[in-house]
Amino acid sequence: FETETNPDGSYEANFEVEAPDAPDEIDVTSEAEGFERKEETVAFAEEITVDLELDPEMTEVTASGAVSREDTGDPIAGATVAGNTEEGSDPLFETETSSEGEYISTFEIPVADEPDEVTIEANAEDFEPSEQAVAFAEEITADLELEPEEVNVVVSGDVTAERDGGAVGGADVTTFRAGESSDPLDTTTSGSGGFYEL
Repeated sequence: FETETNPDGSYEANFEVEAPDAPDEIDVTSEAEGFERKEETVAFAEEITVDLELDPEMTEVTASGAVSREDTGDPIAGATVAGNTEEGSDPLFETETSSEGEYISTFEIPVADEPDEVTIEANAEDFEPSEQAVAFAEEITADLELEPEEVNVVVSGDVTAERDGGAVGGADVTTFRAGESSDPLDTTTSGSGGFYEL
């Protein structure tokens, strides 16, 4: 027999089989767009009830790419990368970048729920987050660049003469990274009272 379900999912079918040819069992299958085919084997009887639960048809998706510094292009290891369909929804996937700044993740989504696009977002300590919207496909690639966070630092003090403690005005004050002296972070000049701030 072959039939279609009603709007509420129910179905009913009638068929005849000659008694001598009646089988011990029958297979009941169901197919519907957007769902996996389901088959149940049941004992033969004059009245048979078979309820079938269909699993949604799934699409397997692979997302990959790299995360790097916006200023230098260097890879960022340990960055968190997640894919979302809309703000506030549970992520489709979440993973971390390798030591080379690369990531790859495979996930499944029901065919009926396939979005038009996926937003890939990357976060890493000491960097501003970044996101990129890409068209949905079975293979998604997104490379993201993160801008380093800026830390507002104030350095201030007084410049005095070691001999008598008198204020030294007009002294150049420069800050460098520890162990480096070729690339100053900032520079200023002390005032007449020896005070400086940068």
